[in-house]
Amino acid sequence: MAAPTAEPTVDISAGLPHSDAQLEALLPGTIGGIDLEKLSMPLSTYMASETCTAAAPCGDKALYTPWLVGRGKTPDDATLAAATDLTKTENVIIQAFKVPGIDGTTLSSTFVAEAQKAGWPVSPKKVGDRYVQEVIDPARQSLGLISIGYVYAKDDVMYIIITDDPALLVEALIKLP
Repeated sequence: MAAPTAEPTVDISAGLPHSDAQLEALLPGTIGGIDLEKLSMPLSTYMASETCTAAAPCGDKALYTPWLVGRGKTPDDATLAAATDLTKTENVIIQAFKVPGIDGTTLSSTFVAEAQKAGWPVSPKKVGDRYVQEVIDPARQSLGLISIGYVYAKDDVMYIIITDDPALLVEALIKLP
């Protein structure tokens, strides 16, 4: 498999939203010795953003509404927090999703089921002492971009670690609750 190509550079460091500091606090502040920037917002705000382009599609956006509607919720009910290296030194993004009234295990199992319905390859993996579901975004994969996410749940939060580096995946899982 060819090495993933570099992500398009977008300067989003100015004015990062912080709508849920408690959810952000669950995410690691450093990975691979690099400081991560954190942000949080309603999932609907992320879905309406223009962070995705033809050169860097976000196939995940198509999964969120059916995933949540199946639980009696909408993207307005969910919160997304993310930690990422804005310097692009490390290829890692760690996301946390919280939906009031739905536990993390249900969030993760139904998200994975929605990804499978959409034709995304999904497979269970054991990484260290954690069990995760590996999901692959076919739109990003077809462009040679980082396309593998690892879904993990704890308490009432679902996490997705997006990386192509096994060491960063292990470190992220160790640092998550």
